[in-house]
Amino acid sequence: LGAEDYALVGMGLLAEGMVAEARFGFEESLERDGDQVDALAGLIGVLRVSDERERAEELARRLSGVAGSEARGEVLLGLIREELRD
Repeated sequence: LGAEDYALVGMGLLAEGMVAEARFGFEESLERDGDQVDALAGLIGVLRVSDERERAEELARRLSGVAGSEARGEVLLGLIREELRD
């Protein structure tokens, strides 16, 4: 399977509430393509609910550097930074 395939699997698993399995899918996707947008966004979401906001912040910075996903990354980065302040 390729990066996009693993990202799609991760999104499907997350929709079913299978967070740990979804995380595996997103991480596998990023192993194959570190800039896979859906995997980055999905893993950021998983990390935010898992109280791993520092890593989520790092990935949001990476997402904001991917062409066409700058705004998405910046919005997520702002949300994470707000959560870190609380």
